[in-house]
Amino acid sequence: MLDKTTNSRVPAKKDEVGKFALIADYLEEFKIAGIEAYPQDVKPRSSILHALEAVLDNTNKPVYFSPETYEETLSLLKIMRLFSDDFKNYPTGICQLSPHSPFAWDKTTINAFILLVKNNFPVVVLPAPFSFVSAPITIAGEILETNIELLGSLVIAQLVNPGTPFIYGNAKSAADMATGEYLNSTPECNLFRIASAQLAQYYGIPSHSIGPDSDSNILDIQNGFEKMSSLIAEASSGTNIIINAGMFATGMTVSFEQLVIDAEMIRFVTRLIGGVDCCEEKLAYDSLLGVEFGKDFLTDSLTLKYLRSDEHVKPMISNRKNYEHWKTEGKPDIVRNATELVKDIIENHKPKTLDKSISKEVGNIISAFEDQL
Repeated sequence: MLDKTTNSRVPAKKDEVGKFALIADYLEEFKIAGIEAYPQDVKPRSSILHALEAVLDNTNKPVYFSPETYEETLSLLKIMRLFSDDFKNYPTGICQLSPHSPFAWDKTTINAFILLVKNNFPVVVLPAPFSFVSAPITIAGEILETNIELLGSLVIAQLVNPGTPFIYGNAKSAADMATGEYLNSTPECNLFRIASAQLAQYYGIPSHSIGPDSDSNILDIQNGFEKMSSLIAEASSGTNIIINAGMFATGMTVSFEQLVIDAEMIRFVTRLIGGVDCCEEKLAYDSLLGVEFGKDFLTDSLTLKYLRSDEHVKPMISNRKNYEHWKTEGKPDIVRNATELVKDIIENHKPKTLDKSISKEVGNIISAFEDQL
C-alpha cells in the first residue's frame, strides 16, 4: 500500500484489505469487490484465504479473486459454497486463472481451472503475454497468441462441462525495450483492450480487461492520464468486466485514495459512453418555444424535473469551484478530497458483516488449509 506521507510502499494488513472492500461496497460505481492486496500480517501461504475473508466481511457485492494453486482454489470454493450451492444460476463471485504464455498451463493451475469448471463457477481465463518475451513483438501477433490461448481454454472448459460460464480475459503487458520493465498502461495496451473486447463480442462471450491502469508510482498527472485513457479504451469498446481500480504502479501498489479517484473516473466515463437521450421530452420543444427572449430556464419545468437526475454527472471529489472559492477552502486537491471521503466512508459506512455461524465456518476452512500445509 502507498503511504501518502512518505510516498513509499508499506505492507498491507488484513483489516486494510477489508477496508478496501468496505469502500467498494459504499461506492455505487463498483459492482464487484475484489481482493485489493494480499495481507502481510497472516501466514503467507494462506494469505488469499484471509484476504477473501476480510472482503466478505465488508461487502454484500459479488467478489473477485485470483488463486495460484489447486489447493487454494479448493478452499476458496468451500468458502464461496457457504453463500450459494448453485454457482451457475446464483454466482457469488468470479475466479481468475492464467495460462503460462506461450501456449501452456502449469499443472496445478490447469487442475484448479478444471475444478472451477466442474463446479460451474464463473472463471476468467487471463493470458498475460509480455511483448517480445512471452509473445511476439508485434501487436497483431500478440493478439493472435492471446486469442489462441483463450479459445484453447474455452474448448477445455466446454469439454469438461458444456455450458460452463467462461469470460474472455485481457491482461496485455508491454516492455520497455531499453530497460525490460513490465508495463500495462502504454498506448499499445489500450489498443489491445479494444481488440480484446471486439474479439469477445465476435465470439458472443463476456469480456474482461485490467484497468484503469497506470505505470506511475505515485498519484500524479501521469497516473491520471494513463488511467483515464485505459478506462475510456475498454469502457467505450464494451468490455463487460473491468478490474484493477485502486491499483497503480503497474498493479503493484494500491491506495484508498486511488480507489476513490478511480470511482470518480468511472462515474465520468460511464456518463460519457451513456450518450445523449434525445427522447421527445428531453429535446425540450415546449421549453424552447415558451421561453421569453433573453430570459433563462432556471424555473423551467424540465430544470426542476431533471435537476437531481443523472442528466448532468455529479462529482464526488473533483474541484468545481472558481479560484477565489477554492482558495478560501484551503486550496484542496483531488487527493486531499479523496482522503477526506475515505475517512468518512470508513467511519460511517456500515456494511452487512458475516453471520457469526458463517464466519466460524470460514475460519475453520482457513485453519484446515493451514494445518494441511
